[in-house]
Amino acid sequence: MPLWNLYKNANTPKLTAIEVPIVQTRSEISIYNLDQQEASSEINLARAKKSFTRLLYYKQGNKTGRQLLVTYVPEYEYIMDKKDSYQKKNIQLRSLASLNYSGYVEYRELNGKKLSVLLFKNGQLNRRYSVKDRSGQGPPSSPRLWQQLSGSLGSMDVSAYGGGANCDWVCVPQMVLICTGYMEAGDNPDEDCDWYESDYCNYEYVCDDSPPDYPDPDPPYDPNPCSDPSMYWMCEGNDDPGSGGNGSTDGIKTTTLSPSEKLLLQEAIDSLDNKCGFKTIYNKVMTEANVEIRMGVTSIAVYNPDTKTITYNENIPEYTLTNVGTLAHELFHVYQHQLIYGATMEGLSPNHINIEFEQIVFQDIVKRISNGPSEVGDMFKQTTIAGFTDAKDQYKLWIDTLTSNGAAYPDLNSISGFDAAYMAHLNVYKIYGHSSYISSNVIQNMLPSALKQLFNNNLDCNN
Repeated sequence: MPLWNLYKNANTPKLTAIEVPIVQTRSEISIYNLDQQEASSEINLARAKKSFTRLLYYKQGNKTGRQLLVTYVPEYEYIMDKKDSYQKKNIQLRSLASLNYSGYVEYRELNGKKLSVLLFKNGQLNRRYSVKDRSGQGPPSSPRLWQQLSGSLGSMDVSAYGGGANCDWVCVPQMVLICTGYMEAGDNPDEDCDWYESDYCNYEYVCDDSPPDYPDPDPPYDPNPCSDPSMYWMCEGNDDPGSGGNGSTDGIKTTTLSPSEKLLLQEAIDSLDNKCGFKTIYNKVMTEANVEIRMGVTSIAVYNPDTKTITYNENIPEYTLTNVGTLAHELFHVYQHQLIYGATMEGLSPNHINIEFEQIVFQDIVKRISNGPSEVGDMFKQTTIAGFTDAKDQYKLWIDTLTSNGAAYPDLNSISGFDAAYMAHLNVYKIYGHSSYISSNVIQNMLPSALKQLFNNNLDCNN
């Protein structure tokens, strides 16, 4: 489980990134010894006790973020040299140089697939290894008890490197950590934890990807496309880590959010890709509007037309910032205000029924197409008033008709009688709707211009 409140800044000049301590009840540590240092069961246990794993979240600009696991496995000599001054909480990607870290940094996908292993010596990147997937192929000989391997514990033939050409099966000892309540502490890492030596080593197909004669004060290639020696590998040979993306970020400002809050918000932004209508609103705000997102005292979230700000509840960011429906809700209000109604909306009270019902219809059209009929009409709340069920059912039937039973986004401008039907359902909602919205009076001549300009057969997608 990630401990988001204990995140550590891992930003580079081109990447936004954080390292997050994680609570683990069971984990396996690979005790790498690729440069053939002295090894024994006692040494491996000592190294395992000083090893730890964090969640690494990073992204470039507004592109889709990526999560990996990063594990630090210090060398035995480094541990002995530091002795009592060694603390896990002080070691991170940005501090390897200043702490003169010597040891390995392993990167894995969340599913456990190993990607890369970096060897540091005295705080400097010494070698880069990749762990290749050789599922079903197996090592040259059958696995043996790693304790029986003499002089080659977790080592490989390093006599001749060829810039990635040298690959071999490597026997990597495994240490298993079983905890009842362990979290990264620094001074007392063994509390509530037990270490177990695996009977068998783990054979892995490892390639040395370091160029010939590396390290070199003037290397023949750029080892750092992301401008950070400890993280350059993540750019996969270019400056475009991750995939996807959400266009320009000029329309939405998040400068007052903390790094962890920005990453929580990014989860909701990434989820917009799964709902075309939501993504379209986001793109319109990004390219045609201007809003600042901040944290503060409010119920869930609220858009203020006067200050052009969206304020999220500061006490429950893990819930509010990651909720894609909340983000779409408030961005639709930005769209209504800045691109459609302007001063008219500024003169209305907060939660005015005309503004909120139009937002509800927007969300229900998107939900009907993306999620099916089950969530449509869930903002009808007055269940004890006579006629509630029929009112809600008629509304859901109307949404079905608009979306061809969830098959496609509508062109509202081409639907005969749409304005009249919309106003009829709005007046019914005044009776059966959410208590926060029905206290205001319906403006009978305020037609749904925002909806009609959005759903006009010009969406950039229709799925």
